[in-house]
Amino acid sequence: MKNVKKFLCVTGSQQFADGMELLFANIPEMQIDIICRHDSSWKRYIKRFFLLRNYDVLYLFWADFKIYRLLMYKLAGVKVINHFIGSDILKIINSPFRPRLMPLVNSLSKIICVSPLLQQELKNLGVEADLIPFTNLELKKREIDYPETRSAVIYIPNHNIEFYNFEMLMELARRFPDVEFMIFPFDNSEIKLPDNVKSRASIPRQQMFDFISKYRVFIRLPRHDGLPNTLLEALSIGRWCIWNFEFPHTFRVSDIDSLTEMFNLLINKKDPNYEAAEYVIDNFSHSHISEIYKDFFSRYLLG
Repeated sequence: MKNVKKFLCVTGSQQFADGMELLFANIPEMQIDIICRHDSSWKRYIKRFFLLRNYDVLYLFWADFKIYRLLMYKLAGVKVINHFIGSDILKIINSPFRPRLMPLVNSLSKIICVSPLLQQELKNLGVEADLIPFTNLELKKREIDYPETRSAVIYIPNHNIEFYNFEMLMELARRFPDVEFMIFPFDNSEIKLPDNVKSRASIPRQQMFDFISKYRVFIRLPRHDGLPNTLLEALSIGRWCIWNFEFPHTFRVSDIDSLTEMFNLLINKKDPNYEAAEYVIDNFSHSHISEIYKDFFSRYLLG
């Protein structure tokens, strides 16, 4: 790694950029500049072509699978790392032709991903990806409180409720009328919610841990996912988490019946999920992930 002059990290949002700054602060031997992409114009990519001549490695957090751009990066003389985080691979899977281009994408860039789910999906596309998690959260030991009331919080963003199984989750609420449910970030006055369901339009990032800690059970049921911050936050404070994908210390469901059965079990738990909190803090702290990055960059750049 000592022979590498400089990295340029390009992310899809300021939130990711802030997380990268925290993460790479633990790797002082790496010289990294971080920028956000704001549009997809040709002018921007031409400017980036000349910018790349000052760097040795282009690290794309939210993978770029456009062949013409990857060829441009190659012509600029940089090594390219494509980090898949969730919605990017979904764009490939849902396309009739992009899956056939993945071998070429793989030859033009080093592919990594944030979760075992994405790793398996990439393997199905013929790509062996390194697994490197990412979070912009400061995961550390916290005092874990546990509510006496039977209550649950559900992640359903306002813009895509069908993708997050809204109807099935409202049916769950109707089956448990004595349980308090909160959905977030949700703000749609045109939709009639069950009487035991409340909603919050948004939660400031710095208040998220305190917000989730008011509830016993955390539920997130999208049709596809990566490594969501809200799941890690809930696990790190000992919440019982229902997800529809495999992950340590979470509980997987697939339909309304399995959801009802699992929820009935978890909502009656008298104590927090301490093992989940310990696992997440041990495996997803910035210091731990930084060590994974160090090992990967050393192997990739020196190999």
